[in-house]
Amino acid sequence: MVPVTIQGVSFSYGATPVLDGVSLDIAAGELFFLLGASGCGKTTLLRLVAGFERPDAGVIRFGGADVTALPTERRNLGMVFQNYCLWPHLDVAGNVAFGLEMQRVGGSERAARVDAALAAVGLSGYGARKVGELSGGQQQRVALARAVVTRPQVLLLDEPLSNLDARLRQEMRGEIRRICKQSGTTAIYVTHDQAEALATADRLAVMVGGRVAQVGTPRECYARPVDAAVARFLGEANLLDRAAAIRLTGRANGELHCLRPEKIRLAGAGAPSVGVTGAPGVAAVLIDGAYQGDRAQWTVDASGLRLTVVEPDPPERKAGDAVTVVIAPDDLVVVQP
Repeated sequence: MVPVTIQGVSFSYGATPVLDGVSLDIAAGELFFLLGASGCGKTTLLRLVAGFERPDAGVIRFGGADVTALPTERRNLGMVFQNYCLWPHLDVAGNVAFGLEMQRVGGSERAARVDAALAAVGLSGYGARKVGELSGGQQQRVALARAVVTRPQVLLLDEPLSNLDARLRQEMRGEIRRICKQSGTTAIYVTHDQAEALATADRLAVMVGGRVAQVGTPRECYARPVDAAVARFLGEANLLDRAAAIRLTGRANGELHCLRPEKIRLAGAGAPSVGVTGAPGVAAVLIDGAYQGDRAQWTVDASGLRLTVVEPDPPERKAGDAVTVVIAPDDLVVVQP
């Protein structure tokens, strides 16, 4: 396992700038996510790390080695793509063994490593099957086995779960984390799916407009977003100016604040607070909402301010009900516009 250093990397497609001075330090053995909306530059950055493109400026290092100008085949990478990229004419074992053949690993060692890789992804006994006989989740496991069997120093994953249904995505993100940690490989994972990144990453970089807006653990980036763009991208966010913050809590420490919907408490009309010392109650009305089983999401009008509220284990409520909104001042996070 090696650390990956990206220093001052910029890149343009012709006259169109895509990346602007991106710098990241990724620790050895870390599962690091590049997260952002379409067009933010995350896939381009992954392509630069892979060697498919060369930066206009900046340096990429694996450990102490400068790989900026090194061709892809000399970077000792494993890659997992959105569309699996499996060979349909080969069986499962043949697909997994392909990289080992390129490395001239043969005989009993190759067979043993293929078996071990299939066991690691939960596909022991599947070696003789054709890939067309497998489900989407199984094909993605084969692609992952093929990527790790060569013992790469860096594993790159480009939207690997986007073709799977919601249940399989949730299952596979746990499997990918387990396999990466078991192999000890440094992994860089591109996605636009916030839930996937928050649930799986050791750390993540939120990218906006070709730049890194924030780097941190999932908890740090969600709970303490640095600016409005990060706050909006990482889940639902109520963005309150100074006047609105004072109206709701009695105080404010900045000009713009992020308030996560699950931090807002709802009580019956007229309640002064909900077990939060020093948090005043504000009269409000439920505008509309959606019941989601273990929670409900409401749009609330609190004295002229529209708020999104997520209420766990919700009692029976309906649009038009009068409620009291309670917000602890410490739950307001100051962000940049």
